Amino acid sequence: MTTEGEGFLSARLDVEHQSAGAGSNGRRRQEAPKVVMVIGMPRAGKSNLANKLLNHPTWDAFEEGDGTYGSTTETQRVEWADLVVIDTPGFPGHDPKTTSKNFDALVKALRREGSLSTLIFLVQQEEVSPTEFRDYAVLLRQLNHLPCSKLIVCRQAALSRRHKRTEEERRHSGAQFVEGVLDDSGLNMPLVLLNDGYGSESIKQVDEIRRFVGRSERARLDLVASLRTFAELRSFAAKLADPASRLRTVREEVEQMEASLWHRSLWMACQVVPLAYISVSSPGAGCIWTGPYVKREQEACARLRKELNDKKEEIELDIVDEQELRAAQGVLAFLDYMCA
Repeated sequence: MTTEGEGFLSARLDVEHQSAGAGSNGRRRQEAPKVVMVIGMPRAGKSNLANKLLNHPTWDAFEEGDGTYGSTTETQRVEWADLVVIDTPGFPGHDPKTTSKNFDALVKALRREGSLSTLIFLVQQEEVSPTEFRDYAVLLRQLNHLPCSKLIVCRQAALSRRHKRTEEERRHSGAQFVEGVLDDSGLNMPLVLLNDGYGSESIKQVDEIRRFVGRSERARLDLVASLRTFAELRSFAAKLADPASRLRTVREEVEQMEASLWHRSLWMACQVVPLAYISVSSPGAGCIWTGPYVKREQEACARLRKELNDKKEEIELDIVDEQELRAAQGVLAFLDYMCA
């Protein structure tokens, strides 16, 4: 985990270096805009941070709440200059049904976008205790599978003079809070602290976040890397939690792999015979590429066969692992509770 002073030192140097080079070359190829999604609990100030990141000179793109309730009820996408910012409803929230609904909204927004540069997870230390994130860990941990850059931003409200502490103490308190959040939710993200409180981020701190976004590559979100919706996650958990269902699912995967291996081997055999004949009848024409071709196909089949055997072995271990089965059943029970 990196702090504000450490996590962006290299980013600042990189940006300054790029700026110096760009000043003498105005014909640099225009790149696709960076895409940033801001997520976090209700009342954390996501819309406020989204507006700061856009840095539009005359208007605020996202409606901001008054700090007493979550004003954002659906995802909003705004593009300005070289940046696309997606604002989202509060997640996770205190109400299970609202949490599942808002989680699905951000998943569908990501699927529509198709790619993402940075995911910013905004938390406010005064609004929630770290243990509250433990309940929604099964949803939060999916974020770690996204191939984009991820950043957790902790907003700390301004302190009164009566409770004044040094900057070092505040930073230490914020870092401890975020460590608890990361431990309870299973997230793995670098840290930035916003020390000025709700609605009053300093230009310096927001610029540092922009630098982080600027360094991030725009990652394509394919079906494997994308998040599951709540219903899809629940269906998947049901398969893992039921031994019979898990066994059927695994058998289907094994059958598909075996069929693929059989068809590939058959196809290769049909190709090898005529190619071998050509190489014998006219060596100069056929032997140049027949040998490497056959070798590549044999290696591919060997890899597939090894993967199939490994899959069977893993399945046997999974089926007899009672602890893992009970954990999956616990996840399913929690997801069922959210639908009740």
